[in-house]
Amino acid sequence: LPISLSEGRACIFEVRVPGVAEPLIFDAVVSWVQDGSDGGDVGMGVEYRMDERQRYQIERLLKQAPPG
Repeated sequence: LPISLSEGRACIFEVRVPGVAEPLIFDAVVSWVQDGSDGGDVGMGVEYRMDERQRYQIERLLKQAPPG
């Protein structure tokens, strides 16, 4: 079942990357929610709240990741 959080709801993301021992953990907030009641798709947007260190870690991992 899909889980929908309300707009403005704070959440924590934990991202595990193969080959990296520690997960990346950062805060986020739900920026929009679409519940499908209008016949459209169901989904939500999330705004990540990262500091410079976390941004650097993600950029470095993305540069190292194989294409695809």
